[in-house]
Amino acid sequence: MKHALKATVAACMLMAAGFSMTSVQAANLSYPNDCKSQKLRKAASKNGCSVVSGSDHLKVFKDGKMITTIPHSVKQNNTCRSIIRILNKEC
Repeated sequence: MKHALKATVAACMLMAAGFSMTSVQAANLSYPNDCKSQKLRKAASKNGCSVVSGSDHLKVFKDGKMITTIPHSVKQNNTCRSIIRILNKEC
């Protein structure tokens, strides 16, 4: 019970300070554990970002601007590392 009360108080303090709950629930992806298309797609669908399917990639948009693409088959390489960096920052 004490932990639930502390969490509620902390959330209220963040909201009073101008933080929205969506900014608290950022993507928080990590490389290489989250280099999976499903995980990246789920993270890209949060906090004002949207996903549109393309022929070889999923296109990720925020505020009408394409911020990155996610390949249907994700490999653990620098491309995935870059996608995770962008999603953690934007979504």
